[in-house]
Amino acid sequence: MISGFVEKGGAEDRALIMTIRQAWTVTGTEGRLQSILVAGKSGQLETIGAAIRSALDNAAVKTVRQVALAEEVAPRQIQLLMMLVTLVVIFASAISVTSTMGANVLEGEKRSGS
Repeated sequence: MISGFVEKGGAEDRALIMTIRQAWTVTGTEGRLQSILVAGKSGQLETIGAAIRSALDNAAVKTVRQVALAEEVAPRQIQLLMMLVTLVVIFASAISVTSTMGANVLEGEKRSGS
């Protein structure tokens, strides 16, 4: 079952991403791996890579930094957008309240003046 595609313009575009157990089942190579994709935060990628290098002597560790950074940047951008929308709504509400109060003051002056 295909659940999605990764298109970043790099070598990962041709990769089939699945769990290790699924890969062993499909390829019949239980216990032997060619590559592993590990998910982590961008600040931890070097630490994770170093841990893999120290555990597996023949491992070539490469990070897909663009994917990790995109996963962290998107929520921040959405949060900033929501803050901007909130500020616009507060500003519009303030203008509405101010104009209503101003109209009431002018109406009161009009009544007291006549």
